[in-house]
Amino acid sequence: MPTPDVVDLCVPNHLHAPLVLQALDAGKHVVVEKPLTGCFVRKDELGAPEMMERAVAQADALVAAAERRGSVVLLRRETGCTRRRSRRSQALLDDAGGAILRIQGEESHSGTHSEPNKHWITAGGGALLGKGLPSRSAPRCI
Repeated sequence: MPTPDVVDLCVPNHLHAPLVLQALDAGKHVVVEKPLTGCFVRKDELGAPEMMERAVAQADALVAAAERRGSVVLLRRETGCTRRRSRRSQALLDDAGGAILRIQGEESHSGTHSEPNKHWITAGGGALLGKGLPSRSAPRCI
């Protein structure tokens, strides 16, 4: 079998960052499921602002690693990014030019039943981190 050009990471969230770096170091394009990364600590270890800060820093570090590589692409897969509601929400955010002050949402299904996603130390964050992009320089979704 020929050497693959692309690595699609279908692993628990806490494994995303180390495996992204390993694949980038091997010169592979990388596709990673949402969230790109998170803050993998016991949920009582840090406050929310520090957790978000860590998650953003790690996401930015992954994007920077891909940019340093130059010839590879890091993609974050988001199944809903091309949906009309997502595109409209993005247009509203772009037009507003401000910060998100409040997010309200509903869940219409029972969510993931994956064991790692039930624990903060392996999931790395809640729904906002899972559904949002924790990076100012986040890779585009496909």
